Amino acid sequence: MPDRAEVIERLLDDRACHQDWDAVVGRAVLEEEEHNPELAYVLRRVWERSGHRSINRVAASQFTTTPELPHSFEEPPIA
Repeated sequence: MPDRAEVIERLLDDRACHQDWDAVVGRAVLEEEEHNPELAYVLRRVWERSGHRSINRVAASQFTTTPELPHSFEEPPIA
């Protein structure tokens, strides 16, 4: 059975994680890239199902933009 300090620490960590997720989701919605909110949603579900592993929360906060496609795939992507 966990002692009182361990229980309190878990509760505080859980609250901080949920606040962090709120920030991640908020940022994802503001991004131009349409897939970022979807990615944040999916990774939050994975986080919930995997025992709150921080790697999913960290990965969800790494936003990226899709480069513009070139006129032909023989050319490199436009930055």
